[in-house]
Amino acid sequence: MPTPKRTGALLLGALLILTLAACGAVGPRPAATIEGTNISDHALRGEVANIQSNDHYRGALEQAFGAQLDGAGKGTLDSAFVAQVLSLRIYYTLLQQELDQQGQPVSSQDLHTAASVVEQQFASLGADVLKSFPPEYRQQLTHDEALITVAGHVLQDQLGSAREYYDAHRDDYIQACVSHILVGLKGRSKAEAKAKADGIKAELDGGADFARLAKSSSDDEQNKDQGGDLGCGPRGQFVPAFDHAVFSAPIGVVTGPVETEFGFHLILVRSRHMQPFSEVEADVQRTISSKGSTGLETFLAKVTCNPDADVHINSRYGRWDRSECTTGGFARVVPPEAPTTTSGG
Repeated sequence: MPTPKRTGALLLGALLILTLAACGAVGPRPAATIEGTNISDHALRGEVANIQSNDHYRGALEQAFGAQLDGAGKGTLDSAFVAQVLSLRIYYTLLQQELDQQGQPVSSQDLHTAASVVEQQFASLGADVLKSFPPEYRQQLTHDEALITVAGHVLQDQLGSAREYYDAHRDDYIQACVSHILVGLKGRSKAEAKAKADGIKAELDGGADFARLAKSSSDDEQNKDQGGDLGCGPRGQFVPAFDHAVFSAPIGVVTGPVETEFGFHLILVRSRHMQPFSEVEADVQRTISSKGSTGLETFLAKVTCNPDADVHINSRYGRWDRSECTTGGFARVVPPEAPTTTSGG
């Protein structure tokens, strides 16, 4: 069972918010077989027993995710929850197999780092929650977290170093310094605003000073007194139509009128230049980290939703369902509809 934070929490949370209701029974056959690798019925029983016997952890899951753990009978677990536990175990098995195929083993350093992460995650639930699990289950939690760590390393390697990412995405770090004159729509029809903007543009084309006209005619109160100066910044800081004009207009030539939700703009790009790597290195690193997190979720979805993955579920626990993959979700175990009894011990 994964820890209740980071990507493990993402998977657990995505599963626990599902509203499932059936109960399932434990059988002698493997609980699941994934590409020839068995998740034994004994292993699944052991995992749900560890959860069932840890009152603090159960309470945290129930409070955080509204999980229903107890089944209808004494000492039983709701099979919807058992299906969630089995789904997660299948996820980690698929992830292990994918990393093995890529030649990306879990190292001792990965395990050491993961152990610290797991301790920090469980610390928020209480000092004794993690310690109350058997040693072998704590090792399993650590190995699960290490798999996530290694997958993150793979994605980081694909994105490259901060310098490599900067060199491959140079357009993202071009900075434009721009001024504008806004003719707003307040008190005017769109046609009236456009006509006024055209008139100002004609004055500018005739040699009028941009800063002077901005002070006298712009409806942007925040910068009109500064000659319409919007400062300097990278792509994406403005609304799309304005942003496109800023990064495509000739430097030093008034462009427009450009229509946005605010009205009509006359735009003067004063300069465009590459930001030096030394100035944006921290931003580049944050971008890589953000893309790594998003990429990890995509990577996990790809692994779990792979239609060629040979996944077989013991019918006592339900079936492997990929229907949510089309909406960006994960494949999962759907428990059987007929209620039976699942023992947690």
